[in-house]
Order: sequence, then C-alpha cells, then structure tokens
Amino acid sequence: MDHDLFNHLGLASCFMDQYLDELTYEQQVNFRSYYTELYESLWECVSYEQFYESIKNFIANHALFLPSNALRVSEVYALIAYCKSLGIKEDLKNFGYEIISCAIAKHKAIKSTEIRSILVSEGEAVLQLLNVLLTNAYGENPTFSNTLNYLKHLEHILNLGDDTLDVKQDKIRGKLNKAVSWTHRIYLAKYLFVKIIKTIAQHPMKSAYYFPVLSFYYFNKTRLR
Repeated sequence: MDHDLFNHLGLASCFMDQYLDELTYEQQVNFRSYYTELYESLWECVSYEQFYESIKNFIANHALFLPSNALRVSEVYALIAYCKSLGIKEDLKNFGYEIISCAIAKHKAIKSTEIRSILVSEGEAVLQLLNVLLTNAYGENPTFSNTLNYLKHLEHILNLGDDTLDVKQDKIRGKLNKAVSWTHRIYLAKYLFVKIIKTIAQHPMKSAYYFPVLSFYYFNKTRLR
C-alpha cells in the first residue's frame, strides 16, 4: 500500500489538532459555525495557491489567525485532493466537523472521565475516515477491520499520552476547564498504563509487530519534520 495514504491523514490530523489547540474556546465555536462554508470553498480549489489563499481570506474574515506552518497546510491540501479523487466529500467533511467538535467538548469537560471519552471519539473519527479511504482505494478486505480495530487502541494510547504530558501546559493556556481536578494527570497516566497492558494482552501478535514498527515510523517522521 502507498504510505502517502497514511501520511496525508496522519499529518493533516496532526495539523488540525495543533491549530485547534491554539484557538480559544470562543474561536473554536466560531470556527465550527463557519466550517461548512470553508470546507465547500476548499473542496472547489484546483491549486495549492488557491487553497492557501482561501484559508488566509477565511481566517482574516473571521478574526482567527493564519497558521505559520505552510508545510502542514499543504498536507491538508494533499488529503483533500486525494479524497476528491476517491469521491468521498461528505466523509472528509464529517471528519473535520467531528475533530472540531471534540476540541470544543474538551474545553467544556469538567471530569477526567469526560475527557477520556472525548479522546476515544477523536480516535474513532480518525479510524473511521481511514477505513473509508482504504475501502474506496483498495476495495473490501477482511483484514482491514481487524487491523483497524487494533489501530484504534494505538490511536487512543497516543492521544492519552499526549494529553497526560500536556496537562500542565493545557491548564496554563486555558484548554482545560478550571473545574477539572488536580488529579487529572494521575488519572490519565493510570488509565494510559492500564490501556497499554490490556492492548498488549488482548492483541499480543499484532502488538509484537505494530508497536516497534509504528513507533519507529512515528519517531522517524517526527524527526524529519
């Protein structure tokens, strides 16, 4: 399989997540209210220059800010172009809306269990789109569902790890509700540890292969960028 399929989805998701993290709660709500308008205009773009200009104009008109990482913007363009070639407009649109909604829900959550559920929803949104990409590009394959089910666990582990490390910074930046308990990081770390152990125990063969392979791939790509 072409690794670009996974790269475009992963990097575009990462960009969206980082960009949403920089927005205040009010800006995120504003962004979501105009998301369909933006998405429709981006879908019609036929060049990267036109794509980037559309984003710049949208952000200027709605008092947001322009992402400085143009490379990641190009990854979003590449993902949309790929989805256009497969004709999966609505699936990609719903994916973006769900990611924005999860970011907004995080701001409103006051319990660690709520945040954990939101992280699960984030992972499910990514894997749902990946499933659509795979089946549209390669057809139905019985191995897809088993592997995607396992990757869903890895995606949740990755999200838990990120949020566990970023608790202090998220508090300072106002990304976490003030009502969230000081034990939030302990809760996430404990749940992360249990999740890793359960994933390995339930999927020993896949873990033996995917943990080292994907870890190497992840850190290799992170270093390159």
